[in-house]
Amino acid sequence: MNDEVRLLITNCRNALENYRMYGDAVDDGLKQLDRLDELVSVGKITEAYNLIVELSGMIAPYRPYIADVADRADAIKAKLEEMKS
Repeated sequence: MNDEVRLLITNCRNALENYRMYGDAVDDGLKQLDRLDELVSVGKITEAYNLIVELSGMIAPYRPYIADVADRADAIKAKLEEMKS
């Protein structure tokens, strides 16, 4: 299941890349997704879940503008929640 989550993270990262021109917040988000991938790859699921919850909160105000990224983040969060249970 880690591979499935990592693929979701990669897809989310690729979607967010399209918004790189909009500033530092996007760069921060990309770094957070890289950290998330690292946590999942070493099996730190609870820590990864906490990070995606934080990242989802950061994305929330921009959801109407980056719905594709927000939807992917939601999918990651759901999978991690399932894994940590």
